[in-house]
Amino acid sequence: MVIADTSVWIPFFNRPDSSEKRALDLLIDADEVALIGVVLAELLQGCRSQGVTLPITDLLVVALAFEHSCAVYSLDEHFRKIPDLLRYSPTVR
Repeated sequence: MVIADTSVWIPFFNRPDSSEKRALDLLIDADEVALIGVVLAELLQGCRSQGVTLPITDLLVVALAFEHSCAVYSLDEHFRKIPDLLRYSPTVR
């Protein structure tokens, strides 16, 4: 198993002809690469370059929620800006 750092994922996503992309493709196909929470948080933080930033602690919450298929229960509005994030809404009033 190989843990891929953010510095490898960036060219994977941004440079389709890069050696990093080819190497990660091979690792992914062999089910030999791990994307750990803190790296996912860094990637998410980098993807918010459109003027939206989130505290690293909240990005860690998001990363763990994605990693474990969990919903997030929070009053912070910035969680609404994370695509595909499951948000918990209580039904009690």
